[in-house]
Amino acid sequence: MRSTLFRFGFALTSIVGVLLAAAVNAHHGGVTNQALYIAPDPNDPVEVEGVITDVFWRAPHIRFRMEDADGETWELEASSSPTTFLRAGIAEEDFIQVGDFVRAAGFISRRDDRSIGLSNLLLPNGLEHIGGMAGASARWGEEWTPEALDPTSERIAEDRRNADGIFRLWSIRQAPQPRLSAYQPYLNENGRAIADTLDPEGSDALELQCQTGMPTAMFERSRILIENQEEQDRVHIWIEQYNTHRYVHMNPETAPEPAYSNVGYSLGHWEGDDLIVNTSHINHPMFDEGTTPQSDQATYVERFSTRENGEWLDYTFTITDPVMFAEPVTLEMPRRWIPGVDLHEFDCIPEWTD
Repeated sequence: MRSTLFRFGFALTSIVGVLLAAAVNAHHGGVTNQALYIAPDPNDPVEVEGVITDVFWRAPHIRFRMEDADGETWELEASSSPTTFLRAGIAEEDFIQVGDFVRAAGFISRRDDRSIGLSNLLLPNGLEHIGGMAGASARWGEEWTPEALDPTSERIAEDRRNADGIFRLWSIRQAPQPRLSAYQPYLNENGRAIADTLDPEGSDALELQCQTGMPTAMFERSRILIENQEEQDRVHIWIEQYNTHRYVHMNPETAPEPAYSNVGYSLGHWEGDDLIVNTSHINHPMFDEGTTPQSDQATYVERFSTRENGEWLDYTFTITDPVMFAEPVTLEMPRRWIPGVDLHEFDCIPEWTD
């Protein structure tokens, strides 16, 4: 059976007309997320102002409640997550507090006309936080965006001394993510029929509930740490987005019995310096972030390999799912090594909590 090769950033396939577009991530969502926000026009955002009544310093995006002069409550969602600020050395108490007066601009949510995805936020100190879409610029104050602190030379040197093959911290993916539904041409008749019933803005958008799984967790625009837990006969893969942990069992004799989970059951072996992983028993129902289904019979073959003296990780996987897909599909995604930095716990919560 032939396999379609699908590179992040390029599509090599006999199926005509499938193009990769800019990333659209179906979680809580920045203002570029057209599944969640009305198509943004940088020249025509909604503007509101008022007093902050709640601060929600939680992943995947910082959120606020604001009361305007008419007593209306607005929910404001920044594209930035708490980790963006933590990497810049900025704590929650250094940003916005309950009682602060702010001005905000952004785009109305498709789910709630009193919820705004922020492009601009004027802070009490007169600085204006910009984020969420290309082309946005300051509207009222001096433009400000937190920048990650540079790692120390000592820490970088330590990480370089300790680097071992694939076992290191890898950057966010180095290619744009396909748009929602980009994979649907690869579905069989049954898969297409199910895909037509899915609602990426509603209950089928699992990441809106802080739920992810295999393979979407590996798609995330997020850092990934790969650790050798040799004493436990396994490899640990920690994906920062949604704080997802995968374990690849390297010894079938000591591996636990297979069990279904959102990331599946993985057995691995080495081919030279490349890690090959066979993953099955996946009960996560989506291949992407809300529009392409997969069945519990889906299996994956993954390859992790380095190049350029370990500066790059090449990650490739092939899905075979006879229930949903017409043929196997192979995806490739490179990541860059980033010595000197750490991952942070991704403390995600799906809804406002009073």
